[in-house]
Amino acid sequence: MQRFTVLIAGAIAFQALSFSALAQEPGPGTLTPPTYQKVSPEQKASGKDQRRQEGRAAVKAGNTTGEGAPLPAPQAKIPREQRQEARAQLKAETARAARAGELQASGEVGPSK
Repeated sequence: MQRFTVLIAGAIAFQALSFSALAQEPGPGTLTPPTYQKVSPEQKASGKDQRRQEGRAAVKAGNTTGEGAPLPAPQAKIPREQRQEARAQLKAETARAARAGELQASGEVGPSK
């Protein structure tokens, strides 16, 4: 037990005294970030006022959907009955093509194993 304690104490002392554990200097390829320039409260306020004016102009122009993209034109609402008929026709056409063998196989074709 005493040898184990001495071994652990030696390992801790070795790590504390080793130069690699204490070295905190950046390597040759490490870049330091650019220095931050502080902005005065007056500059912050003027920038905020400018952004507000630009936002108000965008709202008045109707460009509020992101990066200046105009609103898409609204499409006419299709009644439910017409959508159901179109869906039934598409399903019937797909079933007919499947029975006739006209459909192309998608994905992997052939034995998978």
